Order: sequence, then structure tokens, then C-alpha cells
Amino acid sequence: MGKIHTVFKYYISREIENEIHSILLCGGLSNIENVDKLFEDYYNIPTILIENIDGIFIMKDTNKYMNCIGSLIRNEDE
Repeated sequence: MGKIHTVFKYYISREIENEIHSILLCGGLSNIENVDKLFEDYYNIPTILIENIDGIFIMKDTNKYMNCIGSLIRNEDE
């Protein structure tokens, strides 16, 4: 959690408007039972487990591409 907290602090410090409204977990360790609750309790930020991504079809393991897919998530103001 400490390393993730460092990433969050970096993001928030880049611009005054930057906020984290939710945490999205997918693949790998997100399969651990109640890991979403652990994140939500630790950071006090709503946390969601992503089990599938409608509209994206990849014949191989989606987890390999999650960083690229995550970059497609945009704030509606952008």
C-alpha cells in the first residue's frame, strides 16, 4: 500500500485540481478475496473490481493489456 500511496501522492501533487475519486482494480492480485474492501478501507476511496470490459475484445489475457486500456479512461472534461 505504501508504494501505491506514493503514486497517488505524485498524481495529486502535479496539479491542484487532481483528485482521486475511485480506484479500479483488475487482474493479478485483484483476484484476492476482499482486496477491494482492503483498498477502500485503507484509502477511504470507493474501489471497484473490474471483471470484464464491455466493448473490448482481446483473444488473449486481458491483464497483459490493462495498462494500455487504463490509459483510455478519461475525465469527461478532457
